[in-house]
Amino acid sequence: MPSAEFRFAWSHALRLQIAARPSDEQEKVNTAKLSDAFQAHKTDLRSYTDVTELTTPHQIAEATFANDLLNARSTYRDSARGLTVTVEYPVNLININAEDDEFQVCTGPVIVPDLATWDGQEVQRVFLAHVAFTHFDHVEFILRREVEAAPQEREWLDKPRGLDRWELRDPNNRPSNYPPARPRPTVYNETWELPAINVVLRAPNW
Repeated sequence: MPSAEFRFAWSHALRLQIAARPSDEQEKVNTAKLSDAFQAHKTDLRSYTDVTELTTPHQIAEATFANDLLNARSTYRDSARGLTVTVEYPVNLININAEDDEFQVCTGPVIVPDLATWDGQEVQRVFLAHVAFTHFDHVEFILRREVEAAPQEREWLDKPRGLDRWELRDPNNRPSNYPPARPRPTVYNETWELPAINVVLRAPNW
């Protein structure tokens, strides 16, 4: 399983904690400045100039059947904190009922900020989530969390495949707190149902 060195969330300045617990639970947050964590780093964003906003289910169906590139942008409001959040993501899965002008974006994972960790400049924790919407005024985020495997499942779940990254060079000289806990399985099960403004954007797939 790739470690946080290879799979992580980041802002302009920080490597952020990906939540392992539900949104109503606190957990130890471990962030790091990108400038401290890496010798050098660069973020590249791909931009498109020929972009059209799709405002009807019929247009979304046409763009889907044309194999156009689709992005969605969901904006919601956290009234308690006075913050507005916009999450933009590629539409890599969509269901279409062209006959009845119906669609369902159901895609992911996307990154959703944990606003409980907002300090005025940054969040310290983010959630992985799948996102779904069928209308332009409502969105659902289904958040990921870790779960405990049944005891009878841990034997095969904890067994390394290939090289064991935690194998000791000197088994007779064990560090403290060895062995560390093996990764837990994850599930998507906590649903946020939110009023939102959803925008679907298309670009030609040349």
